[in-house]
Amino acid sequence: MLHFIQLYKLVDDKKLFLSLFNDLSYEIDGLGYEGFEGELINDLLFTHFGIEIECEKQLERVTMFMLNHQGELDKRIESFKVFKLIA
Repeated sequence: MLHFIQLYKLVDDKKLFLSLFNDLSYEIDGLGYEGFEGELINDLLFTHFGIEIECEKQLERVTMFMLNHQGELDKRIESFKVFKLIA
């Protein structure tokens, strides 16, 4: 099962990753992705990083984590570093 932290470890440009996913409100509200958040996240992952999540359950898990931590993904990543889940 793919988790957010594993996804974060896969990307080379961590700064771009955070800037894309830390605030999805414009894309969701302004561009009409409400109800299609998983599709938006998968599209952004594929377009910018060449990563595609094919399993619906994995995509749902990653999507819920990102949506639940909007505006604070960088803080969550710092907490992962404290627990040595990432370097």
